[in-house]
This record gives sequence, structure tokens and C-alpha cells, in this order.
Amino acid sequence: MLTQHWLFISELGDNYGHIAPALYIANSLAKRGVKVSFIVPSLTRFYALATMACDFNVYQAPLNIFRKTKANALPQSYSESLLLHGYSQPEALSVAIKAWRMLFSQLQPDITFFDYAPTALLAARAFSFKKVMFGNGYCVPPQRCARLPLLGRIATPERMNLADQQVLAAVNIALNNNHDKPLTSLDEIAASDLQLLKTTPEFDGYRERRTTEKYLGFLPVGGGHKQAQWPKVAGKKKVFAYLSTRFPFAQALIQWLQANFIGHVFVTGNKAQELTALSNATFTVTAQAYDMATVLEGCDFVVCHAGSGTVARSLLAAKPVICIPLQSEQQQTAEQAAALGVGAFIPPASTWEQWLPAIQQALTTQLPALQKSCLDFLPRYYNEYAVQDPCEHALQLCLALLNQR
Repeated sequence: MLTQHWLFISELGDNYGHIAPALYIANSLAKRGVKVSFIVPSLTRFYALATMACDFNVYQAPLNIFRKTKANALPQSYSESLLLHGYSQPEALSVAIKAWRMLFSQLQPDITFFDYAPTALLAARAFSFKKVMFGNGYCVPPQRCARLPLLGRIATPERMNLADQQVLAAVNIALNNNHDKPLTSLDEIAASDLQLLKTTPEFDGYRERRTTEKYLGFLPVGGGHKQAQWPKVAGKKKVFAYLSTRFPFAQALIQWLQANFIGHVFVTGNKAQELTALSNATFTVTAQAYDMATVLEGCDFVVCHAGSGTVARSLLAAKPVICIPLQSEQQQTAEQAAALGVGAFIPPASTWEQWLPAIQQALTTQLPALQKSCLDFLPRYYNEYAVQDPCEHALQLCLALLNQR
């Protein structure tokens, strides 16, 4: 056990929901004397959550190989997402696979966790180490399915087929350039030894197509290290918001929340530091990640973009989530939270004036029912998933995999 090397990879996701669960498992491994390394898409984002005192070896993922591609509309399938992340560029994809293989040759892991890391997984086909897909429902495509998952509801069969064909063609050119055998069907892109879902069936849009995948439930992970101090102000509810400056109404929303609630806001993105100037005595806006336990313990509800990690951690604290998705995967999570009655889905709008009534309604008319549903949801969840710690469950499954010959 002491000589094993466990590697965690996140390729297309660098937010709280991707980093924190991996750190949760990695810290447990480190206590057992296991060597742990990370390959991440953003060293800055990783250390914002892990802190500079993190003892793991951390490496930058080879992501700057691809030309940036701008979407005319939200991707409606896994394949369309891949096309936006470089899979329309087979020569660049060839180089990316080669770069990943160089990292694997250098690091020599015994087992690797792939969290939304399709290119790394393609590159790993040439290696014998154990491969574990690890992520929410969308990031772990169903095994042995005819086509990769949908994200939206409006994609036609013709549109899906075109995207699948484009991705398959690019992948096979890249594999051929790296002297690897081609894929016969696109679902082979998700080939791995074990598939671990850090979610529940209720939050998995592909649960009816699962075969061998294992549900871990929600990992009770922490997050950053900024402590949340909640001022005592009578008559006002308390909000925790996790927002990106990519949301066009981020500043207007923060100011509206500030006028109506006591709050803490963690904001990310290129202009995040500018928004911290909005802080006052009862409403803090920061670009530092919060310790999730302290911020969720004190709040009455959460406003976020429906990242799976934030939604999961909020529900474990019995806090309703007001979901403002920025992309299709988040919209899927928001719709699932709304269907369960534990969250509200705020659809996009062209202007702040058009958008504001939806969140006003969610935080007045809907909030009491959402809070009750969250309290009802929690015992149902624990009846199903309290038998074993999800981290320990994952480790036992992986140890059994390592013991296989």
C-alpha cells in the first residue's frame, strides 16, 4: 500500500465541484501513507481551494494546445461540448494525447481518477494502470451506449449524429497519429475499469442507461478556508452566493441581494476582485473560497450556478438552492433540483429587468416550500447512503480493483 501512486486528473473542470471531492479522497489516502499527485487545468484555481500548504505533487494539464472555440449556442450533447474543447482540431488533439502520455510516462501511477478528462483517458489507453472515471452523472458517460449523452432537450437526431461523427473522426485521426488503434464507436471514449458517480440517481440524467457504474452519493467535502462570520440583524434572512463574473447580471444581483439580505458571496472570474468593493458591514463579497461548513451552517438558502458540488453540499446542509445555470450541464442539475422541490431553476433572460422577477418569486413565494422539501429530502438521502462513508466506499472499490490480476 505504501508504494502505490494514486493520480487525480481534472481536465475540463476546475471549480469547487471538481477539486474538492478529489481532495477529500486524496487527503484520506495521504493519511494512509499513499503517494498522491494531481494534474489540473488551473494551478491557481486548485491552490485557491487546496491552499499553498497542500503537500501533493500538482502538475499543469496540457490544455493550451487547442485554439479557443466560441459557441454560437449552448452545446446540447457531450459531443458538442467536446467540439468546443478542441475536438474539432484533430492535429491539436494528436499533440494533446502525446503530451498526456509524456506525463503518464513520467509519473508512473498505479491508479488514476479521471474527472471530466476525456483526452487524458484517450491517452491512457496505451498504459496498463487502473483507470477510474469519477464525476457527476454527466461527466461519466454511460458505458456501452449507442451515443454519448444529451445535455439539452432540443437536439435533433441529425444534429446529434453530426457531432458524434465529427468527434469520432477527430479522435481516430489523433489516435492513428499516436500509433494507437481507432475507436469503433464513440462510447469507447469512456472505456475504464471502474466508474464512480459522486451523486445520486435522482441527480443523474442517465440513470436508466447505467449498467456497471457505482453511485457514491454526495461527498461531504469542505472547500476553501475563509471563515464566514454572520452578523446578527433581526428580521433578515441570510444568503450564501457562489457566482461567476461570466454571469452578465452578477453585479446587479449582488447589489439586489445586499439590499434585501445578510450575506456572503464568493465570486470567481476575471473581474472578481472588482466586485469585492461592494462589501459592507452585513454583506461580504470575496474572491477567496469559503470554508463551506461555516458558511452553510449560518445561511438560510444558497444562490449558485448549479454546479453539482455546490448543490450537493448545500443539500447535505438542508439548504435550498436557487439555481442560475450558465451552461447546459448546470441547467440539467437545476432542473433536477427543481423537480425534487429542493431548488428553483431561474431561466436566462436578455435583460436584468426581465430576469429579476423570477428570482424575486423564488425568494418570496417559493422559499418556504423549498426549505421544507430540503428538510424532508435529507432523511430520505441518509436512509439510502448513510450505511458507509462515500470516501471509504470509493477507496474499497479501488483497492479491490488494484488487487485484480
